[in-house]
Amino acid sequence: MTTVQEVVGSPDRVMGAKAVFGPISSHVLCFGGRGESTEKRFYSQPAGAAKRAVNAPWVFAIGGGSKVRDNLGGKVVNLVRVSCVYGDTAAFVSPAEAERLAQWPAAVALHDVWELDGHPHLVDDLGLPDRRILAGAVDGIIKPEQHFDAFWKAVRDWPVTLKPLPLPLNFYDSGVPRQVNRMLPTLKTGTEEGKAAWKLQRSRERDRALSRAAKVLNVGKFGVCTCEACQFAHSDLGLFDAHHPNPLCAGIRTTLAEHLVVLCPTCHRRAHRKDPLSPFTLDELKEWNRAGRP
Repeated sequence: MTTVQEVVGSPDRVMGAKAVFGPISSHVLCFGGRGESTEKRFYSQPAGAAKRAVNAPWVFAIGGGSKVRDNLGGKVVNLVRVSCVYGDTAAFVSPAEAERLAQWPAAVALHDVWELDGHPHLVDDLGLPDRRILAGAVDGIIKPEQHFDAFWKAVRDWPVTLKPLPLPLNFYDSGVPRQVNRMLPTLKTGTEEGKAAWKLQRSRERDRALSRAAKVLNVGKFGVCTCEACQFAHSDLGLFDAHHPNPLCAGIRTTLAEHLVVLCPTCHRRAHRKDPLSPFTLDELKEWNRAGRP
C-alpha cells in the first residue's frame, strides 16, 4: 500500500488544492482562460501553477463547485504532480479529449495522476470540521495555511493508487516554466562522418524488466508474442520490441507496462519514421500494413 506521504514526501512540496467537477482523466489540470486567448493574462492560472511547481509540484483535486458530478462534492479525488509546462489544453491531449474539455481551454501538463482510494470526504472520512480548504479553489490552486495543516495531518496516511491514464501528448519539462501552444520536434542533422573518435554519450534510461512485462502481457492477450501492428507472431520474445508511443526523448515520466506497444522490428522502425516526438500511432501502423507497407 502506498500512502499520500510516501508519494509527496514533505507537505512543503504541496502547492495546494483545486476544486474539480470530476476525476482527472488526462495528464492535464485545466483552467478557464482569462480574457482573450491572444492576451498574456489568458494563461495566468496555469502559468502560476507552472511557476509554483518548481518547488511545490503536488496538488490535491477535490470535488467542488456548482457542477460537481457523481456525488463527489467535498471528496478528495486525486493527487497530481504538476509540470512546469503550460499552454493550450489542446496542446497536451487528443482532439477528442480537447473537445470534451473545451470550456477549460488553458492547462498545465501533469506528470503523475494518483487516485485516493475510496475518495475520502473532507468531513465524513477525514474528520475536518468543514470544507473551507476549498474556499476560492474553483478556478485556482489555493493553500490556506490556517486550514492546510489539519488537512495534511488527516490525509497524509491515506492510500493512493497510480492511475493508468491514456498517455499524454509529448512535452518536455526542463524544470523551467514555459508556455507551449504546439509540440514541435527538435531535429538534428549530421555533417562529416567516418572519423574514429572517442565520445561521451548520454542515453535515456530504459527499464528492461518493464519491456519484458509488456511482452508477457502481450502473450496473455494473443497466446503467443504478436506484433500489434502486423500480427507477426513467434514464441521467441527476443524477436519483438517494446515500443514507447510517448518517446523517451520527451522527458522523464512514470511508465506502466500497459503503456507500451509490442511491435516487430520493422513496424517499430516504421513507427519512428515520422518525427522524433510524434511517432506513427498503432492505428496508422495497422493501416500501413493493410496497404501493403507502401
